Amino acid sequence: MSIVLAAHVLDLSTRQVRRLLQRMRTDGAASIRHNAIGRLRYGRRQRFPASIHGAL
Repeated sequence: MSIVLAAHVLDLSTRQVRRLLQRMRTDGAASIRHNAIGRLRYGRRQRFPASIHGAL
């Protein structure tokens, strides 16, 4: 499949497809998943340690 066709099928730019292919070649297929998987959303992160937060 060409990069142009892959970009059309995935609804991405050809530049994004090239970047994904390069990352897959260097780091393997598992590197394609989103990097934020498993992290807490910014607003859900605890900003203070529990001991300080309870005192506020």
